[in-house]
Amino acid sequence: MTDIQRPRGSRRHLVAVRSKDWRLYRYQETEPWKLFDLEKDAREEEDIADQYPDVVEKLAYNHAEWKSTLAPLLTKPEEEYVNPGPVTPAGYSWVVTDGWAVPEKKQKR
Repeated sequence: MTDIQRPRGSRRHLVAVRSKDWRLYRYQETEPWKLFDLEKDAREEEDIADQYPDVVEKLAYNHAEWKSTLAPLLTKPEEEYVNPGPVTPAGYSWVVTDGWAVPEKKQKR
């Protein structure tokens, strides 16, 4: 699948490592790494990961070491979220509605 065919927002899971002229990346953790020599292939058209397995291994190791320093991702709680309702106290010029209610208009004196 090319970049053009990927759905919008698909780069949010992109993993990339850059070292000198090497760029190693993959879109998802389950995909194989792709390697590019940016000096010779600035447009990243030819994946050379098979030709330089030692570079892939080194950069992938560097990525894994860096990733191990990150805090774990937050996970969605199992319980269902319940909206507590309006939280803005009255008297602060805010009107909180369900989207259908129309606030009463103040009459001019």
